[in-house]
Amino acid sequence: MFAADPDKFVGLRDSLAKELEGKGRAEDGRAVRALRKPTLATWATNQSARRKPDLVKRLLDTGRTMKAAGSSAELRSASSERQGLIRMLVNEASAALKGGGHPAAGPIADKITRTLLAISSGDSAEEEFARGMLQRELEPDLDFGFVAPPSTGGEDDGGAGPVDEARSKVDRLERQAKELQAEVSELERQARAAEDRVQLAQMEAERAAKLAEKARGRLAKAQREASAAANKLKEDR
Repeated sequence: MFAADPDKFVGLRDSLAKELEGKGRAEDGRAVRALRKPTLATWATNQSARRKPDLVKRLLDTGRTMKAAGSSAELRSASSERQGLIRMLVNEASAALKGGGHPAAGPIADKITRTLLAISSGDSAEEEFARGMLQRELEPDLDFGFVAPPSTGGEDDGGAGPVDEARSKVDRLERQAKELQAEVSELERQARAAEDRVQLAQMEAERAAKLAEKARGRLAKAQREASAAANKLKEDR
């Protein structure tokens, strides 16, 4: 179903559901009937996964590497690798669209790119994608919002003895450590989100540059044709 052209999805889905129900597997049949027809972008993303499972594995591994990066250098290196992998998978998806007679540029390419970014950032649908059975378009988490944890001030021990004072200090230090760990985790998430935004902007800039180059070519051709037509008009006079 997910490998076939999206226009055939509903017919294949209903046929499979009917077959399952005929075999006494009513629950499986209902589950199949509940599957929604994928959008063109989702279908193309699935085809890229089916055509290049090695790239899919590398993309998912690179996403995990980014999450576990212990330095900005490691994060940048993994981010650069991910960008190249996404570009290759988008090319595969575009080839599938063109092969099926569907448009492959503009908004569809953007939706594919954003879905791949979301998947490589740890979306729960990564298993569906790896099997080429993704059911929806995804959006990457590009939020930069950060709320700092509340500051930990000193406590009034009210004249407690040495043991109580030591215990209070340990508790306070443990709370501070937890709050700092939460802050570090949030800052790491922000760094990954920043890399996502940069990569998306770079890809959109590259796509815009290609479209501009094609437009310049069409303009030059139109100008040549206009000039030739003007010259012919002069000759005819």
